[in-house]
Formats: sequence, structure tokens, C-alpha cells
Amino acid sequence: MRSSHRPRRSGFSSIDRTSTMRLCLLASLTVYAAAADTIIYDGSSTVYPIIVAAAESYADVDPRFSLEAKPTGSTAGFRSMLARSCTINGASRAINAKELKAAEEAKLEFIEVPVAFDALSVVANPRNPWLKDLKVTELQALYSTGGALSWKAVRNGFPDAKVALFGAGSDSGTYDYFQEAVVTKERKFRSDIVVSEDDHVLVQGVAADVNAIGYMGLAYLIENAQVLKAVAIDNGKGPVMPTKETVLDGSYVPLSRPIFVYVRLENMSRPDIAGFINYLLDKPEIIESVGYVALPSSMRSEIKARFAKRTTGSIFSGIAVGTTLAQAMGVESRAEAPKSAVPAAPAVPAVVAPLAAAKSAPAWSGPSGAKYQQDLERLRAASLDLARRSLEDGATVEEIAKRTSELKQQADALADAFRSAPRTSGSGLSLAEAAALAK
Repeated sequence: MRSSHRPRRSGFSSIDRTSTMRLCLLASLTVYAAAADTIIYDGSSTVYPIIVAAAESYADVDPRFSLEAKPTGSTAGFRSMLARSCTINGASRAINAKELKAAEEAKLEFIEVPVAFDALSVVANPRNPWLKDLKVTELQALYSTGGALSWKAVRNGFPDAKVALFGAGSDSGTYDYFQEAVVTKERKFRSDIVVSEDDHVLVQGVAADVNAIGYMGLAYLIENAQVLKAVAIDNGKGPVMPTKETVLDGSYVPLSRPIFVYVRLENMSRPDIAGFINYLLDKPEIIESVGYVALPSSMRSEIKARFAKRTTGSIFSGIAVGTTLAQAMGVESRAEAPKSAVPAAPAVPAVVAPLAAAKSAPAWSGPSGAKYQQDLERLRAASLDLARRSLEDGATVEEIAKRTSELKQQADALADAFRSAPRTSGSGLSLAEAAALAK
């Protein structure tokens, strides 16, 4: 059963699958094999179906994996991240300036990971025969303070019927995005909108009233296609429907947007978190299965490279509505060109890297201790990747045992190099240097 298509919205949804045979096999492959703590997801209801779908699938790859998911809204999710009470925060908007400042004050570093595109969809009751499209200015007039009370006041030819408005609650990133893209910061939302962070409440409201209109993520429109219909949006170049094609070609503006997950850097020592995020980025079919638009492969590669480097901070905070993900990545590369980024792991044979931390290396408390620990954690995360790939490849126990034995010898040599390498004040041992010493 794929609960992602009908996500539970009250309380926590728990996913925790265990296979004794696979657990034993995984333990033999991963030297850090302590049971993973439950991952706590908090935040966007838009991102929530993606997380649940990915977690259900990933639990078959890593039997120790456990997730609790609570879709409280993007703003609430950022509060949870800043309080260090969740593991992963989902957001349908980028972190804002106030939240960035709070993170800086809390000495909290985070990694921003775009995971998909969404077409924020304006929806109506399918029994409504006359509402087929709206101009952005008409949508603004509907939702802003002092806006139209009847459909006749929106456009000549519309009936003299009272407008019933539904929309996201103020804890939702969708609320923030719609305000910036449609209502604009110079105006305020009108007070008679029925609001909720729960998209299913909005679905039920629009489905019950022929004169209703609302907005929500594309996944919820697709999930409820029998009781909702999409309204095409005209931003000056003619009406455009929310579809995968119009999102990718840039014609569905200003309501197409990237959606994100945020992970605290301090949690990246946990291989289950790194493994899950990498799995999510490697599975565009999961994104599309719940109704969102997967990132193009070239874009996913860039995002995975940022994630592998543990690049912290936001490249989307403060970016204008309508900026594409590729444009934002370009902004980032120009802004960060003079800086020295944390080097990625060197290219090593795929079967050599994963168990590179088999022998426990001592903690180094010198000036570059953080860098040293980061290199170790990158190796430990890679270990989980080998377990995943071995299980997916259907390797036999004998094959895996042989592979493990060979890797452990090289991993022990690498750990010894970390242990014995000379260190001078202000310098550290990079992964490449350690690999050279291990030869």
C-alpha cells in the first residue's frame, strides 16, 4: 500500500520495516552497524507525500531505516529545525532572512536540497462550467484585502454568485509563496478566506461548493482529480495549465517553484540520513509517482555534488519569484567562485570507497578537527551506499563476504594512515592525503 498517495495528516505517520535476513547481511557490511535512530520529518505538507513515498521504498534498502513524518507546514518545520527537534525539514519555499538570522544566532549550519518542482495549482469545483482560466491580476483581486465578493465583479460574463475562497494557512510555505507571487508584499490576504495547513481540508472545501476556488500543490490536484479541476493561469501570454511540460519549459509562471528538504550539518554523521537523501535524489520516479515534476538529471547531478561536499547555506533565500533552479545555481557559482569549497571525495574505485572507515580512527582535536571528522563521516556514509548497492545487485552472501574482506583490509590501512599521519598547526589530513598514505 502506498500511503503517500493519501497521506495521513493528523499526528505522525510511522514507517519502520525490518527484515531479519537483510539486517544481518547489512550488519556484516557496515562496521558502524549501530541501529539508526528514527528520522523525524517536520514541515511542508507539499513535500510530505514525497518523503513518505521515498521512505516506504528506502525501508526495503536499509531495513534499519525508520521515519516519523508530521506535515505541519514549512514555517513550522523551520521552527522545528531551528529548535533542533526534527531531523529533516521539508519546505515549499526557501528559508527566509529571519530564519537565516535565527540559524546564525543558534550556530546552526544546514544543507539546502532542492528535490522537485511543483506547479502550485489553482483549483475549482468541476461542476463549475464557466471558470476555466484566470489572469494573475484577477487572482490577486480575489485573494487580496478589498477584493471581489462576487464572481461577476472579477470578470464580465461570470455569474453574480458569491466567491468562496480557500487557501493555505500562515504556517505553510505555500501561503508565503502565493503571497509573494500573486498577492504581493504590498497587499494583504483578505480575512474571509478559509485557511488550513492541511491540503485535504482545502480539497473538501472546494469539492463541496460550486463557486469555490483554492490553491495547493500539484500532487493534491492529481490525487483528487475526480473532485477538483485545474484553472489555467494567464500571466500575460495566454492561459497555461499546470503540467510537467509547462513547469519544465518555464511557461507556467509565476506559480511553478522548486521544493526542498533541509538537513542540519550536525546530523550528517548519521549514515541513514545521508543515504536517504541520496536515494531520494537518485529516484525521480518516486517524485513523479506522487504527482510532482522530477528535476532533470543534469540538475540532480549538480545538487548531489553540493550535497556530497556538505555545502551549507541557502542559494534560494531572497531569490525573486520566477527564478529558475538553473539560474539560482548559476548565481551560486558566481558568488562562490573565489571561495575555497570543501573538496569532494577523490575518485576511487566504486568497490573500494564504501567500507573505508572499517577500523575506528581516534578523534583528532587539533585545529582542523572538524575537517578530519567530516572526512570520516563521508566514508561512513559511503559504507551504507555499498550495502544498498549490494542488496540491489542481488549479491550472494559468499560474494558479499569476499568483497567485505578485501575492503576491510584497505579500510584498516586507510584508518591507520589517519591515525599516524603527521599534523601541523593549522593543517589537516584530507581524504586524498590519507588515501595516498594508505597505498
